[in-house]
Amino acid sequence: PTKTAYLKATYENLTDTQLEASLTESDSKYIINNEYFWRNTMTAIYPYLTFENAKEAMAYYEQDFGAQITYHEALTKEQAESLGLPVDQLDQTTMRGEFMIAGQKIICADATMGNPQTSTLISILLDFEEEEDKARDLFNRLAKSDNQRVTVPFGDWILNNVMGQIVDKYGITWLISANKQG
Repeated sequence: PTKTAYLKATYENLTDTQLEASLTESDSKYIINNEYFWRNTMTAIYPYLTFENAKEAMAYYEQDFGAQITYHEALTKEQAESLGLPVDQLDQTTMRGEFMIAGQKIICADATMGNPQTSTLISILLDFEEEEDKARDLFNRLAKSDNQRVTVPFGDWILNNVMGQIVDKYGITWLISANKQG
């Protein structure tokens, strides 16, 4: 067998910690530089949104989208001063915020270098997979509010899915979809 096959067979059932402790330096370099690299590299992609006031935006998403705010860190006095921002209301600033919508993590912050610009180049897709009722409920709740604009009514879409699209009060486009039931 090849060295890669041997190493994979030898180390396949070990935890990452056991694997790292078991490898010789040359084996470790070989694995990292070849097929075994995937084991220790999981990359996540999260939407990162910037707002004039991210704390206010998170409250909006909590109220209208049913978001759960999971993290908020205000700017420190030193950070605000270095950016030329006032330091009298630091508790209203956001260096980093995180919230969850339909189980999806979204990260945000204040736009400290000027006013943020909306873009139609990127949209956020919330895929409810087999939970069509939850997707429809969220879409209908959002569609009833004056804070959002419906751009595609919720209904049949491609590949036996249902989908609706709204634009929120910040200009962010949201696609809400699920597999069609029944």
